[in-house]
Amino acid sequence: MSSLRQRRKNSKKKQQAAEILDIGHQTLTEHVSVRSITVIALALIAGITHGLHLYNMFENERFFSHLSPLERELSFRTEMGLYYSYYKTIVSSNSFSSGIKLLLYDNRTEYPDTINTFRRFNLLPEVLLSEMYRVFQQLGGGNWQECFQINRGYGQPPVNSCTGWSGFIL
Repeated sequence: MSSLRQRRKNSKKKQQAAEILDIGHQTLTEHVSVRSITVIALALIAGITHGLHLYNMFENERFFSHLSPLERELSFRTEMGLYYSYYKTIVSSNSFSSGIKLLLYDNRTEYPDTINTFRRFNLLPEVLLSEMYRVFQQLGGGNWQECFQINRGYGQPPVNSCTGWSGFIL
């Protein structure tokens, strides 16, 4: 009889332990999901704030929105201009595949040699963004831009400038 009582006690203890683990697991899962959501929300807030801060710094330093498209491209320095040129190559080509082909056999970066820029540089962000831009435009993403004429003074001719989706791209 004592062995039967022990089995019952052990089975009750196992059952209680299983219930405790289930309850603990549920609260742990809820805690992790709340924590994950909090971390993601804080990361998004920090990223957006950082992006707005950089935009304002760049605008205040260069008065970027009042530059002609050529002057905007010339304001990109070092790698920023190089990577923008790769992005612009893909976006301005007839098709995505022809833009990729131009980057696979690039003879502008190290003229007269032809190099594969994908082996030399990390172009994944530029390729993804250019494809996203192409898809967005094909889906009728619109042409949201604001155009205005800027009188720059000092004997310089006025410049037509546009900001928005199409103003910065091409």
